[in-house]
Amino acid sequence: MERYRQSIPHYAQLDYDILFLDYRGYGKSDGTLNSEDQFFEDVETVYSELRSIYNEGNVVIIGFSIGTVPAAMLASRNNPKLLVLEAPHYSYLEKAKKKIPILPISLIMKYKFETYRFVEQTKSPIIIFHGEKDEVNDYKNSLKLKQHLKSNDRVIILKNESHRDFAENKEYLEALKEILK
Repeated sequence: MERYRQSIPHYAQLDYDILFLDYRGYGKSDGTLNSEDQFFEDVETVYSELRSIYNEGNVVIIGFSIGTVPAAMLASRNNPKLLVLEAPHYSYLEKAKKKIPILPISLIMKYKFETYRFVEQTKSPIIIFHGEKDEVNDYKNSLKLKQHLKSNDRVIILKNESHRDFAENKEYLEALKEILK
């Protein structure tokens, strides 16, 4: 939650309204996630409400870390102005296969979270930010995602940046300001 709190002034200065969504059982949200489909349905429900208030052509979807998965899913099924992914995963399924190559992971894994499939289907422009020293999601995830992007989409690797401090990174803040103008 602290990361979100730090981001608010940056978006407010650019005259954006902000909606942060915690998935079930995370942050201040209660409940339990039972499936990937349920996870996506929850996010779609919130986005549907958002579209009843805002013109979708003015909506920027931003996802951070695990939040890049539902952000990419929403952008692939809708038409926002822009999709911004920060420290994205490429695929949970691929990550699990690398950690446990012996088991038939794809058959037993409940959440595959294949971000690359969603970015391939996204018509909106996509900007990816990733810290070069990300200790949670290696920045090479973003380099792999780049293979699935359109020619006008961008990947910005932030030098000497870790997983959680984007709100303090000048390169990120300047790029975000330019992108959201």
